[in-house]
Amino acid sequence: MSPDLLLQPCLGLGTATKKPKPNIARIRSFITHRIAGLGFYLPTIINPLSI
Repeated sequence: MSPDLLLQPCLGLGTATKKPKPNIARIRSFITHRIAGLGFYLPTIINPLSI
């Protein structure tokens, strides 16, 4: 949760505000980061010895 609460707002606040629809850009970024996080997390749950 720390990237969402601290890092991403600090880095994305300037970028998202320059878009025509900043809230759409923020939502898409949130969804994209969730999908990437699941892509890293789920394989380690399925096969923990693959590291």
